[in-house]
Order: sequence, then structure tokens, then C-alpha cells
Amino acid sequence: HGRLCLELFFVKMPHPCRTLFLGTDEFSVVCLRALYERSKQAGSGISSVEVVTLPRKKQDAKQASAVLQYSRDNNIKRHTWPPLASEILGRFDTAAVVSFGALLPEYFLDLFPLPPVNVHPSLLPRWRGAAPLAHTILAGDQRTGVTLLQVSKHKFDAGPILMQEAMEVRQGCN
Repeated sequence: HGRLCLELFFVKMPHPCRTLFLGTDEFSVVCLRALYERSKQAGSGISSVEVVTLPRKKQDAKQASAVLQYSRDNNIKRHTWPPLASEILGRFDTAAVVSFGALLPEYFLDLFPLPPVNVHPSLLPRWRGAAPLAHTILAGDQRTGVTLLQVSKHKFDAGPILMQEAMEVRQGCN
């Protein structure tokens, strides 16, 4: 569903966007894969995709993040967080942020002509912040979903909601 929200968002763009993708985990890869595949299609709303990943922690130094591995496997240009403003300014129209794990500073968000968007795996405002899927299951919620929102300059998961896609939590999901 996160992939679908991003695809619908970019189709509505007035011109194909040069997109910087920020993410780390398997959920991020689903969205990155969709953006990358769409960037190869004419009229998709996406002209190019490059990736930003967080530096690896010492305990994880031998294992690449899912996004880093996918970008390597598909020869997608990569940047390490935080990228230099000169690497970003004028090269990208917007950013797509999915399970990135770092608050984006105001100066970084201001480098893009179009406001960056975030895919969050819950129906915000419920389960704002980290581990929304775990909270959904632990609370016994019957419905969950995905929210596409504009990235806030000062808080995680607090920007204006652009679209949401709801779904039922499957029986026995744990």
C-alpha cells in the first residue's frame, strides 16, 4: 500500500520529478522498487531516483541495509547521510522518505522545490513514530493502513496528510 500511495502521488505531478529516496529497511525497499521501476516508464511522474542511506552502526558494519543492498544491486546512485547541500541543491525536485530513522533538518528540507513526502505504515495520527506495525498488532487493532504525508520540519510524522489507504489486519497476524 505504501508503494501505491507513492505511485499515485507522483502520477499527479505536473512534470516528471527527480526524486531523492531516503530509507533503510524492507518496507522502504518495497517503495524504492516501485519508484525505481516507474522511473523507467515514460509518463510515470518520476524521471530519476537516487538514494540516501544512514551510515551503518558498528555492530551492523558487515550487513548492508535493505535499501543499500537494493540500490547496489540495481546500480542506483547512493549518498550517505547527511549529504552535502551541493549534492542536492538543483539536482532533485523532491524527496520520498520511508522508514529512514533520522529527523531531517530544516536546511535539508528547504533544498527541494517541492515539499518532501513520507510514507508511514499506519493510519496517522494513530501510532505516530517508530514501530507502528508492532503497536498495531499489540493493541489488537482491526484496521491499519498507510499514510502519505508531507515531511514536517520539526517533528516525526506530523506534517499534513496527503492521502491514506486503509486495510484490515488479517486474523492471526502477529
